[in-house]
Amino acid sequence: MHEKDICRSQLLLLIANYPEDRVEIMKLAEHYFSDLKANWYMSSIFNTWLISNKLEKPDWFDVN
Repeated sequence: MHEKDICRSQLLLLIANYPEDRVEIMKLAEHYFSDLKANWYMSSIFNTWLISNKLEKPDWFDVN
């Protein structure tokens, strides 16, 4: 659980402060959503970031 919290915080920080850092955001998001099987409220924030940056939804990201 602790790793999910840290990863979520880092992902929020990157999206908010460094939205142009696509490589790092995508790596961290894949770890968060795929490896850790986490979600909570991050899916909508990450999905909005994808749309804002005109990026395709990755295979590992499942928006319900």
